[in-house]
Amino acid sequence: MFSIIAVNLLFLLLPGFIGRKTINYFSYSEKNKTFNYFLVDSFIIGTFSYSIVFIYKKIFSYPIFYFTASIRNDKISINPEEIFWSIIVSFFFSIFYCYLKEQDFFYNISSKIKLSNRSSNSSVFATIFGFKYGDDFKDKWIHLRPLNDNRTYVGYIEEWSVIDDSETLELLLEDVTVYPVDKNSEKYDIYSLYLNIPYKDVVIEFLNYIN
Repeated sequence: MFSIIAVNLLFLLLPGFIGRKTINYFSYSEKNKTFNYFLVDSFIIGTFSYSIVFIYKKIFSYPIFYFTASIRNDKISINPEEIFWSIIVSFFFSIFYCYLKEQDFFYNISSKIKLSNRSSNSSVFATIFGFKYGDDFKDKWIHLRPLNDNRTYVGYIEEWSVIDDSETLELLLEDVTVYPVDKNSEKYDIYSLYLNIPYKDVVIEFLNYIN
């Protein structure tokens, strides 16, 4: 009996696992969740996906929902078609969730009803360099001062990315002017500059308005 329950649990988690991986791939703000959160989310998404398939089969008068029937009776096998459609539901649900999440839909609602005014991201840095502004950062002029460097870099952002696992910002600046802190050293210009800097070790001043 335990083996049947274990197998059914694995099949329950499969659509949820795919849904959770989809969210991880498309949503910047969801990448840092722990494995325990991952399992719980997979279970919830999987349950939701199977529930949609179950409701569909009830509406159209299908005689049996194999997934729940197989839990009650070990002689009934899980239907691959139910698993397939549950995965499809999970995938599109996760895509829709990512869209709402990255548009701050949930936090905009909570702000309007005075429930919360906190940022939707884990940090202000994530809000600035996450998907919220996206390509709005390209071609923005900045002053960049690494705290472990005696220079200030002035240039515009050609490309950027956030390496979330290592809390690192990658920037490609162009038309760069380098200002040494040492007054005896002269400033100099370079065409482009690649920087890989931890979040906590940099001060960035934006010279353009961010929409």
